[in-house]
Order: sequence, then structure tokens, then C-alpha cells
Amino acid sequence: MVEKTKNETFTNGRFRFLELCRKDYFSREPTGLVHIFIDNPNIEIEGKQLISNLENVYEDQLYIDYGRLLKTVLNGRQIGDNPVIVGSCPPTNDSIWRELENLGCQVTVFDQNELGASISDAIQEHKRPGIIVIVSGDGDYRPVLRRALLRDWIVEIWFWDHGISQRLKWINVPYRPDLQTRITYLDSYYTLFMYACGRENSRDKKFLEINGDAVETWGNEQVMECYMNLNTFCWWYKPDGHSFHMYFDNLEQWREAKCWVKKIYPEVHEFQKGSIATILWFVIPSIYTYYTIDELGDIPLFCPSNYPYKNSKLLHLCQIRIANLICMWIMFVITLLATIIMCVPEKTYKDMVGIDNDGKD
Repeated sequence: MVEKTKNETFTNGRFRFLELCRKDYFSREPTGLVHIFIDNPNIEIEGKQLISNLENVYEDQLYIDYGRLLKTVLNGRQIGDNPVIVGSCPPTNDSIWRELENLGCQVTVFDQNELGASISDAIQEHKRPGIIVIVSGDGDYRPVLRRALLRDWIVEIWFWDHGISQRLKWINVPYRPDLQTRITYLDSYYTLFMYACGRENSRDKKFLEINGDAVETWGNEQVMECYMNLNTFCWWYKPDGHSFHMYFDNLEQWREAKCWVKKIYPEVHEFQKGSIATILWFVIPSIYTYYTIDELGDIPLFCPSNYPYKNSKLLHLCQIRIANLICMWIMFVITLLATIIMCVPEKTYKDMVGIDNDGKD
């Protein structure tokens, strides 16, 4: 009986030891949770330099929406802990606060030299490895990222192509060449989280001016919805509290934005600049025609060659006058047609000219 008890004790002890080993082994299974670390000054300085050249906008007119940046790098995955931002805190009107509320998280803001320590703390505190997403291109983070790789963490680096350090592109892990960082360049995603706010002075872009009581409460979040829908860079300007200027590269974007705004926000209305231009192009030629049509006396309007002109110069003057009148009225007709076309919904316009939804004839 005693021998049996010893065997049972040994067997039970070994079983418990194996169970502990199994639990320890499975505790290293990846969680798939994302831990986000953002180097605010790093991404902002490098990003503004790049986008300023791409979009022909001043650097001091460029901003980052950190809520949309967070959503971009999270990419539909589950967040593992409060995101960490080093540098300045996002402004109160940034969408990050609403995004964090939806995720049930808060943001932790530190000084510049705290990002590496925050990553190290995450590695130590979480026994099971997850995914580290670092939005920075600074090569000084290489040592802590190497430690993360050795602890079976997946390391993703999101940054601008031109600004990322070579030390982050290739992290040498001894005897483990398979452990490497995953690089994603923000150059392909900047329209999702960067925007410009301020007057566009080059006059190269078309702008849609919208008005209404609801515009008073509009901000970047509402406007970026439209640009996200169009998959184009967001640039807007608020000259006063009652109107918005939304800038676009071409007429097609302008037309689509107009339809989108009217559909989503029916309480706002467009300031019809096209109608005023059409009226002006009608008034000016009318006034000019009224005062110049009889300036050559009895000479017929269309300058017939068989008319007895007093001298040849009168014939040339008559031809110049009729050419001016014809050009002005042609411009009026073109402006009128352009205004009508801009007011036609996109689907109706495509049906009229025989273009299907894919843009093919």
C-alpha cells in the first residue's frame, strides 16, 4: 500500500509538472493583438516635407488626423493596449478621441525619449507576444525592436519611404534570419489621415463652396468623410463661420463631391458660382453690344463687301467689331453649357454621353 501511494504521488507530481510546462508553452502563443507606438514629431516633420511637394501646399497648412492614422495602421485588427504617442498631444477636435472611445481605450502621451522604454515595458508586461506597430523611421529604436523579435513579437514599421532608417529595414538577429521587421510605407496611405487646411492661392484647383447653418459645426472630421469617399487628398478652407471651401483637382471630383454633400448633408446648400458667372457673361456682352452696335453709323452689322465704304479702314473696323461680338457671345454660350453640365448628376451625365459605370464607351 505504501509503494502504491509513492507511485501515485510520483505520477501525480509528474502530471502537474507536465501541465505547468504545457501552460508555460502555450502562454507563448501569439495573441494577434496590436500595440501601437507613434513618434509624433518624426512622422509629422518627414510627412509634411513629402506631402507639401506632392500636393503643392505649404507645410504649415498640413495636419495629421491621428484618429484616422490609428485606424489605418490598426487595419481592422484588435488593439492590445492603450496606444502610445510621444511628442505633442493630439488636439481636442482630432478624431482619435472618438476612435479610442469606440475601442474602449485611452491614449498615453510621453516625451520624445519615452517611446523605446514604452515598447520595452510592453514586451515585459505581456507574457504572450503580440504585434508591435511603430510609426517611426528612427534607427535608434533598433535595439528594442530586436529584443521584441527575439521574444516572438511581430514588428511592423509604418513610415515614409524616404525617411526610414536603413537600420530598421534590416535588423540583424543572430542565428534567426527569419526574424525581420515588416515595412509598410505611408506614402500610399497619406490621403487617409493627412489633410490641408487653408486658402489655396495658386488657383490651380477647383473649389466647391457650401453654406448653411450646419456648416457652422463642420470641421475636419465631416469634410474628410467626403474626401475619403472620393479617395483623394483632403484640402479645405473655412473663410468664415458660415461657409466651406473644398478644393479638388478636376471637375469630375468637384461634381462627385457636390452630389455626396447634397446626399449626406441635405441641410447645406451650394453657393452657385456658376450661375453668377453665367449672368455676368450675359450682362457684359449685352452692354457691350448695346453701346457698340451703332458706333459705325449706317454700316451694316455683318460688313458686306459690296457696301460703299468711305475708305478701306472702315471695312476693317467693321470686321473687328463683329469679331469681338461673335467671340463674346460664343463665350456666353460655352459658359451657359458648362454651368448646365455641372448641375447634371453624374449618372445622368454618363447616360447622356453613353459612358457606363466603368468609364467605358
